[in-house]
Amino acid sequence: MEFKFTTENYELLRFLLRELIKNLNTSSELEFALMEKRKDFYGLSKKINELINKLKIHEDEKPETKN
Repeated sequence: MEFKFTTENYELLRFLLRELIKNLNTSSELEFALMEKRKDFYGLSKKINELINKLKIHEDEKPETKN
């Protein structure tokens, strides 16, 4: 299955990633569960942030739409 970067897919992916990061950073239950794996937790958060930054680059490259 191929994922196409349509505006709708892009916005949905950005929303989901932002919600995931927000939930990871604010969930005390999740943080407690991952205490022993804190390095992995922050590694995952860093990777997600890198992906969001890559998406921001793609956003800058999006062609202008004509009305």
